[in-house]
Amino acid sequence: FTAAKAQSDSISINYSIPTTYTIGNITVSGDMYIDKNIILSIGGLSRNQSITIPGDVVSKAITNLWKQDLFSDVKIIIDSVKGSVIYLRYDIKTRPRLSKYNFTGAGKNEKKLKDEVKLSARDIVTEQMKKSALQSIKEFYTSKGYPNATATVKEEPDTSKKNYVILHFNVHEGKRVRISQIIFIGNTAFTDTRLKRVFKKTKEYQPINIFRSSKFQPDDYEDDKSKLIDFYHTHGYKDAVISSDSTYPVPDDKMNIQIRIHEGHKYYFRNMSWSGNTKY
Repeated sequence: FTAAKAQSDSISINYSIPTTYTIGNITVSGDMYIDKNIILSIGGLSRNQSITIPGDVVSKAITNLWKQDLFSDVKIIIDSVKGSVIYLRYDIKTRPRLSKYNFTGAGKNEKKLKDEVKLSARDIVTEQMKKSALQSIKEFYTSKGYPNATATVKEEPDTSKKNYVILHFNVHEGKRVRISQIIFIGNTAFTDTRLKRVFKKTKEYQPINIFRSSKFQPDDYEDDKSKLIDFYHTHGYKDAVISSDSTYPVPDDKMNIQIRIHEGHKYYFRNMSWSGNTKY
């Protein structure tokens, strides 16, 4: 971040020697979609403030504006210098706003995706906004049993509006992935079959049972892992933990889940005693 000097022969500043100036005035130029007073407030520079050029104060002002993620370009221009008084100008370019957005490849899920991404016209388009929308699309398809779904976004200027863009989301849902096997490692107190019954929503695929859901849903899987540990605790294995777990693809558009368990020792009650009992 550096201060940019206006192209004028009347301005002469030796940047190799730090010099202190008093700010005479600060103006704002560029895209004026954001109120000028807000820009001045965020920047932090003020009239009659003493600053040193070169120095950290100007860089900090640019950083303050840049951190808002509202601008695609920020400069501080030296408009003029009169003795020890300097006149500055914020020259900014705001990020484009959202005109509209659409989906390709979403089919009947397009309306549901719009509810998921939660974008609105006139939103400021940032990289974080696009990243968040893509993550929402990914999570939506994963919850529907399509963990391999992918999505990309393309930004296109809206020629009918100044500084507005159209976002095109291209979705490839892939094939539905079902759970082939749930594999337990390290369990000796209970069989695999017994532990699988603890899982209420994470089930293996069974062709003969068409009503049994075997799609992988991360939130349900996390709940079922908690149920598994609770099961161990209620049977005396107070130190039981899941030491690791993983998923990996197998043929025929399926996946396996592997869970490694550390059961620990089974705890028993030993002696029981009472105090204060005189009648019984």
